[in-house]
Amino acid sequence: MCAFETDYPKRLEEATTEEVNLEHKLERAQPAEPSENAPGLSPERQATMEKRFQGIEQGDQRETPESHIVGTPERDARYLHEQTGETCATVAQEGILEKHAGVDHGEKALAQEAHENGWTDKSGGTFPDHVGDLLDKHGVPTQRWLDGSADLNAVRNELAQGHDVIAGVDAGELYRDADKVGAGHAVWVTGVEVGPDGQATRVFVNDSNFPEPQVHDARTFQKAWDAGDRLMVATRQAAPNA
Repeated sequence: MCAFETDYPKRLEEATTEEVNLEHKLERAQPAEPSENAPGLSPERQATMEKRFQGIEQGDQRETPESHIVGTPERDARYLHEQTGETCATVAQEGILEKHAGVDHGEKALAQEAHENGWTDKSGGTFPDHVGDLLDKHGVPTQRWLDGSADLNAVRNELAQGHDVIAGVDAGELYRDADKVGAGHAVWVTGVEVGPDGQATRVFVNDSNFPEPQVHDARTFQKAWDAGDRLMVATRQAAPNA
């Protein structure tokens, strides 16, 4: 699979998103202390976080009486960052690091760090087997599924434990855009809606190509994820105070 480097500036009015289990684990990395030079949250960033937390589309977030949501999509919306380059996997990790440590290291600094370590290509796209390396290095250990055996049950299991999940998908399949089919993309999966029959119905994601969280029907997400070889990275621990 190529590096995840999809930059998709076009804002779609709609997007729609089904099931993930496996066992290819990465050895636990030694936790690293957050950078002392990493910037704290500015008043502007805090205001943006609060707006997203309160303003995420309530109609999409509501559970029906017959369904329930596994995960915390509304809470995680505050940590959504938009990418400015071909840095989707880097920016997904940026948001998760901010959630766990309360510090936004910034896209530019993290992209430079990843490139200097050989985890990305020239454009900033992350090589699939290096998705999660930034998390490990900054003290958020990960486990990884790289053999295509993940399914939505695995996603639900990780989310139920408070873990954060990144999935590798095909951008064209996810956005239903033929021009983007074959383009790798990484999204932070923040929730899965489960229907009365126990099957996934919708998938909630923080997608760095959009300023607001996205909701996909499970079938669309599954198709896009299948085309992305079902790559999955999950944190081994929940964020503090999650």
